[in-house]
Amino acid sequence: MTELPSEFGRFGDQARISLERWLVATGNPSLYLEELKAAPEALNCLAKLLEVSPAMGELVAQNPDLPSLFIESGIASLPNYARFLKLGQTMISASTSYPHSLDRLRYLKQRGSFWIALADVNELVPQPQIWRAISDLADAIVNIAREVVWENHARNRSLPESPCPVDIVAFGKHGGREVNYSSDLDLCFVLRPGLSESESKEALRFCQAFLKAMEDPMGRGSLYRIDLRLRPYGMRG
Repeated sequence: MTELPSEFGRFGDQARISLERWLVATGNPSLYLEELKAAPEALNCLAKLLEVSPAMGELVAQNPDLPSLFIESGIASLPNYARFLKLGQTMISASTSYPHSLDRLRYLKQRGSFWIALADVNELVPQPQIWRAISDLADAIVNIAREVVWENHARNRSLPESPCPVDIVAFGKHGGREVNYSSDLDLCFVLRPGLSESESKEALRFCQAFLKAMEDPMGRGSLYRIDLRLRPYGMRG
């Protein structure tokens, strides 16, 4: 474990533990220590977040690039839906497989959640921007996942090239743009009109694959819990 300099003693135990774990994970602790010392305001923001959220300590240990991105650029504003969508699409474009694409989506959620929580705990942006960003991140991930899952499903099933025949509609907190850090997503699948029986069956298989992609844990955890039970037709929603 890397030992922090004495001046880091002003931070709480949880913050110091998480900072030490993060520095070890970078592979070059001395370099990043110097980076922290040169950016005291950024260090204070990072330590405040890590003190109140052990989960964020786990996250930065898994993704040691995230604090560096903040130290370099700061947070003047949080990404909106369009920026999250573009960032996610860029990540997906470089993926090498379907599991890799799903991993990239999970990284997008981790990266976005880190930015949002850091800005929230340190009051770096107005509160309405925090809640809007949480919902924008969820919207972007749902829409990117829809395309990624459909492309993989269509390829595996040798289906003719066509747009995804299923639209995804948000209800509940998600539909009202009131998603919080731990919200599940209340979704409804809407099939395009005029589908044949075989196309409808493929659409149903896609919906099942989409749920699996969103909920199954991978190395970075799951994306979101999806709740269809409150929608029309209950469990068959």
